Parts: sequence; structure tokens; C-alpha cells
Amino acid sequence: MTAAQNLVKCIHGAGMDVADVVLEQLASSEAVLTDDEKEIGVVLIDCGGGTTDIAIFIGGSIRYTENVTLGGDNIDRDIALGLSTSPCRSEEDKGEIRDGHRRHGFSGRDDRGAERRRQALQEDIA
Repeated sequence: MTAAQNLVKCIHGAGMDVADVVLEQLASSEAVLTDDEKEIGVVLIDCGGGTTDIAIFIGGSIRYTENVTLGGDNIDRDIALGLSTSPCRSEEDKGEIRDGHRRHGFSGRDDRGAERRRQALQEDIA
């Protein structure tokens, strides 16, 4: 049984019906891409907490999908370790680290782990 089938079975067990099951990348594309973008060709990268979803559209159709098991939570933990701060604070710092700015100093550690994780994610996407 696939994960989707298991989910539908659980929902039915709770007394509800499922109208349809939609590929996550396709649902994301409906929220953020225009038909013109899909037609001329576009890559959609949706970086979530635990995974990064990738979809390539060409000629108005989805041609390729991938799910990378690396997401924002991994980067947050690396930043928290590198800055000796909490994971909650690292979420706020993530944008500043990306832009090369920092609001507070280091305590003998650096953010090379976060940088390596970011590079690994870029390589997985490429």
C-alpha cells in the first residue's frame, strides 16, 4: 500500500471522503506559477521544513518531479549550532546569513555547517 493509499484509508476510517489526491508539486505550482510560465518552461523549487520538492514544467505540462530529503529544518539546526543559538532564533537568522549579515557574534563556532548544507541542497537540486 502506498503512502497516499494509506492516508486515504485513514481518512475514510475517520468517516470522511477524499475528493482527490494531488501531487504536491502540482498543487504548489497552481499557487505560484502562471500558465505562461509553465508553457515557456520553469523549474519550481519548494523548500519546506523537512524536504525540498522540485518540478520542471515544459510546454505547459509537468515533465519531471523530485523530492529531496533536505529542507529548511536541517539548515536551521546547522545555523543554531554554528551561532550557538536556539533553532527558533536560527530561523530568523537564516535570511541574514544568506545575505552575509549577522546580528550577533559567534562563540568560537562558525556557520560552515549551514553553508555546506546549503551547497548540498543546491547540488541535489542541480
